[in-house]
Amino acid sequence: MYKHMHGAEKSADYLSTDEWIKRDWPKIIAEYSPEDTYNADETGLYYCAMPEHTDLFKKGSAEGFKSLKERVTVLCCANVKGEKRDLLVIGKSKNPRCFKGVRSLPVDYYSNAKAWMTSVIFNNWLVKWGLELKRKIVLLVDNCTAHTNKSLLTHWHTNFFLRKRSFQGHL
Repeated sequence: MYKHMHGAEKSADYLSTDEWIKRDWPKIIAEYSPEDTYNADETGLYYCAMPEHTDLFKKGSAEGFKSLKERVTVLCCANVKGEKRDLLVIGKSKNPRCFKGVRSLPVDYYSNAKAWMTSVIFNNWLVKWGLELKRKIVLLVDNCTAHTNKSLLTHWHTNFFLRKRSFQGHL
């Protein structure tokens, strides 16, 4: 049996994480209800990629192929109760042809050359959400360099950025 390592799994500090979850996290969320406690994280969606592995019969064969790298980044956000925010999707094209004639999308769409999360996109998403909020919330995000708060948000826990990977304090 083989195990595949994914993303930042190698760099995760599990000891610090366990300590932080037991010691600090309960104090932070004590004043928030489950509907006001959120987690957000992004993932790459390779929408043209073929499966990396193929199961074959003993004498079967399969030809190799070059994996397509076309991707979008998707930010998912939900609260402890399971209520989901609209997805944030980041693509390469500013005006994708598939959006021609589309008046509204069920997601927030942004673009940049590599379809990656940037601090500008993240802050725009936060500000838009912050304008909708009528109450204070806490938001848990990882320590990605794009997850910086450069704006004054009134409806957020003062230390709403928490490190999921290393948990060595607040940003």
